[in-house]
Amino acid sequence: MFIGTPETNTLSQAVVHGLGWQGIHCTDAKGKPARFAILDESGNILEEGADLAREVCAVAITAYRNFQIGNGHLKIHTSPTGIQTIEANNRRKSA
Repeated sequence: MFIGTPETNTLSQAVVHGLGWQGIHCTDAKGKPARFAILDESGNILEEGADLAREVCAVAITAYRNFQIGNGHLKIHTSPTGIQTIEANNRRKSA
């Protein structure tokens, strides 16, 4: 999906900015600050704001680094603090 140059500038109402020294942030189409949010199927906000932006940036960087070194871990997962996932439990058992 992202081998080569990925397409950008595909959003109609927002702009996503990524800077190596600042991470990822977003603005509306007029340049005013905006916030990232994750919504569930009912439209409830599950996560939002700067913490979400940092998490998205960390996951993107980790996936990219794993791809570069070719260690086969192309899928990166994150979970809420204190909630165990099946993948996390499996990683601990195999370590």
